[in-house]
Amino acid sequence: MEDRRTFIKHGLLLCAGAGGLLAVRAESAPKKRPDGQWTMVVDSALCTGCNACMVACKLQHNTEKGKFNTHVVEEEKGTFPHASLGFSPTLCHHCDDAPCVKACPTGASAKDPCGAVTMDWSLCNGCGSCLPTCPHNARFADSRFGNRADKCDLCLDRISQGLQPACVENCASGARTFGRSDGPNEAFAGQVEKIRRHNENDSNGAVLFCKGNTGGTQA
Repeated sequence: MEDRRTFIKHGLLLCAGAGGLLAVRAESAPKKRPDGQWTMVVDSALCTGCNACMVACKLQHNTEKGKFNTHVVEEEKGTFPHASLGFSPTLCHHCDDAPCVKACPTGASAKDPCGAVTMDWSLCNGCGSCLPTCPHNARFADSRFGNRADKCDLCLDRISQGLQPACVENCASGARTFGRSDGPNEAFAGQVEKIRRHNENDSNGAVLFCKGNTGGTQA
């Protein structure tokens, strides 16, 4: 995420003693933010389970070993000889009323005007209060940097440059689409509105999940 890269770039890491005491000094820097309201649509009916999204995200954000901002869950369906394997991509929902934001005592977790729930590592004290509040298990502590909380930020640095999030750009099957829900692309805005209507009880975030044209949520 942009905040972590800024943190790593400007942070001073000092290790001392057998206990490996870590002292960190973080400097904040102005961050360019994209205009408008942004939404990602994830259609599990199109996911082939190639995991290209996970690899792209990992390379983009350099998350801790074994930790990922997005996952693809495998689901066995049916029984032999009619068994099949389905795939459900999942990531932070970027909730409109995010419980993780409410739980953060320092203001490090916030809802960005563009729709993303973000982390500011210069404010995070590694207390972990936000982690158990996420209903989608989309947060984790990065032990490399004082257990600061990490998560998907919709690749704000990329979309502010006119690029797609890394997972969307590298999804060969088209299972992930991304755009401004308040923008000029009427087809995408219409798709977002349709999914929100079908999934009234599970559509209060910047990431929407569907399965084909059924409107069924996959989270």
